[in-house]
Amino acid sequence: MTARGSACAVCAVHAVMLGGESPPSSRQLHTIEYEMEATYEGLNRHIVRQIEALNLAHYGLEGY
Repeated sequence: MTARGSACAVCAVHAVMLGGESPPSSRQLHTIEYEMEATYEGLNRHIVRQIEALNLAHYGLEGY
């Protein structure tokens, strides 16, 4: 996307926020499907192990 393209997207969002209509998009969207585990072999298990190894602070939320 060019700088102009991103600026136009921002203008469209502002137009909608101000009660106007966004201009029609010329983009053609499409879906990409893939298997996460096949693509990132073992990454999910690694991330889970890293999160489980964290020592998180105890905030005593029941006191609020």
